[in-house]
Amino acid sequence: MLQQQLLRLKQFYYDYKYSYRNTQDLNEAIRFIHEDVRRDKARRLLADTEAYGIPRADAPQASES
Repeated sequence: MLQQQLLRLKQFYYDYKYSYRNTQDLNEAIRFIHEDVRRDKARRLLADTEAYGIPRADAPQASES
């Protein structure tokens, strides 16, 4: 009886452990995808502003003489 309970406890532990690891992997994948989306939005915004002739904030300004 005690051995069966110990076996079930071990099984629960391994199920929990691998479930937790998979959750961590999933969260890391979601973070990575969100970062790609932010970069793509930033690139599109930059391309749009350059297409409309809006100067970039980090672009060198022409000096006035």
